[in-house]
Amino acid sequence: MPSQTLLISRYFVKSGQADALATKLGDNDASRIFISLDESEVLELRALEANLELTALTATTMSIAQKFSEYLVGDVRRELLDFIEAPKDIATLLPTTPYIQLRHVEVKPEAMDEYRQWREETIFDVVRNADDVQPS
Repeated sequence: MPSQTLLISRYFVKSGQADALATKLGDNDASRIFISLDESEVLELRALEANLELTALTATTMSIAQKFSEYLVGDVRRELLDFIEAPKDIATLLPTTPYIQLRHVEVKPEAMDEYRQWREETIFDVVRNADDVQPS
């Protein structure tokens, strides 16, 4: 079952430093590391415990930019997200695929039901029936 709460951290890295930072951050059951195809960014998906206090989260994340400053060209950007649904079920907290694609879509509240119906019949249907995607 996927994690209900995710922390996404985006690390913008110096040229040639993506692999080194990804190795330092490391994958585990509650954290997955991805490198952008152009190697300018390292992205961390972290599954959070349902009852985690924001102050406890902040205490563990605030020092990371300083700790890994030798690899970074800017500040770390973070988002805290709630899982709503996915086109394919997974048995793990986080996806185990080598690639992910994140999208932000803003929908007016009164159009949400229509949007979700459209998404189910189009985007989700294509994803469910597609083979694994390989980078070009």
